[in-house]
Amino acid sequence: MQYFNQFFLGWAMGTVGIILPGIVNMTVVDVSIRKGLKAAIHYSTGGALAMFFQVFIAVAFTGYLIKHPEVVEFLKQISILVFLVLSIAFYVLARKAQVKKAESKSKRSLLVGFIVSSMNVLAIPYYFAVSAYFRSQGLITATWPCRWIYIVGATAGAFGLLLVYARFAQYIAQRAHYLAKNINYILSIFFLSLAVLQMVNMYVEY
Repeated sequence: MQYFNQFFLGWAMGTVGIILPGIVNMTVVDVSIRKGLKAAIHYSTGGALAMFFQVFIAVAFTGYLIKHPEVVEFLKQISILVFLVLSIAFYVLARKAQVKKAESKSKRSLLVGFIVSSMNVLAIPYYFAVSAYFRSQGLITATWPCRWIYIVGATAGAFGLLLVYARFAQYIAQRAHYLAKNINYILSIFFLSLAVLQMVNMYVEY
């Protein structure tokens, strides 16, 4: 029962962490629309693999991050640059968009998923904060067998929700042609908005 609780808490954290629009799930929507569901599944696999390492870092170095809050602040600052780069990248993609789907390159999406998910530097502070809270409440234990199950649960939750986003993107592609056609422009504006929002949040904090 203890192992099940660890898995469930990890699954809940992984699912909630990716349920709101962000770098990883919005990119899987783009991949699914442009390259198809198969490529989106590969992307989701790569993204989940990167999240596995992010959760591991957050769990393994909880004590260090508590003693060095400046690391978390640095990650927040880096996120602004990441959002701006992604905004420009999707704008360029929109300008160079091709009508043909690149099904033959779907396997490359696994690497893209891993890279994009790794760029989501705000994930580690989130996983750290939630995991530290669970630990303070005695909901997760410090033993490594339980930690591994917790990490696997978080990865499974994120992967499952990415697949839901990928499937939903297929629905968009079939029924909302304007949105599907202009997805890269939409994502460019979205990531620019995230950059501005993050800058405002940091200004308010200081």
